[in-house]
Formats: sequence, C-alpha cells, structure tokens
Amino acid sequence: MSLSPDQQATLQLLLERGQSYADLSSLLGIDEEEVRSRARSALRDLAGTDPDRNVALTDYLLGQADPIGRADVVRHLRDDPDDHRLASDLIEELRTVVPEAELPRLPGEPRPGRT
Repeated sequence: MSLSPDQQATLQLLLERGQSYADLSSLLGIDEEEVRSRARSALRDLAGTDPDRNVALTDYLLGQADPIGRADVVRHLRDDPDDHRLASDLIEELRTVVPEAELPRLPGEPRPGRT
C-alpha cells in the first residue's frame, strides 16, 4: 500500500532527519500523541496490520523508544517469530520509502562489518 505525502514526510523527518515525536509536535502544532498515532498509522498502512499489536514496534523502528522500550522489543522479537518477520518486512518497506533512514538491527541479524 502506498503512503500519503503527509505519512511519507512524517517518516522522513523521523528517520532521515532524526526528529523526535516532540520535535514534530512542536513543528506541526499538534499533540505528541497525535504524531505517534500518525507514525503508527503509516506503519500500519505499510504492514497491513497493527505494528504495535504485541509490543511497541513503531517506536522501536522509528528510533523513538527509550532504553527500556528497546530492550522490551528486542526481547519480544527474539521470542516471537511472527513479530520478528513483521519487523523485518517493515524495515524493508521503510528502506524503500525512506532510503537514507538509519534503521535498527533486529535480533539475530549480523552486526555491520562482520561476516
């Protein structure tokens, strides 16, 4: 599914420009939860399902998770092959939509520079 221009811009600002939900909230004059909701909606449109159905995958993939949230997602993805596959599929979609994005490494993936 294709994204609206607003969804693409939101993902670009978050992933290429390193903006936070709070930054976008201030820039757009909307509540931070609305920014989070819009980002989640974009990922839902890309995935065809709710990315946060079991764990806060949206925040993790978009670089918005705090250290505890990141650890929770990593632990969950190690234990849930379906959500790991969903995260992997979303990363591939995000690479297409936002080619310059720095995306997280999923559990079990090799570290860059290692073979």
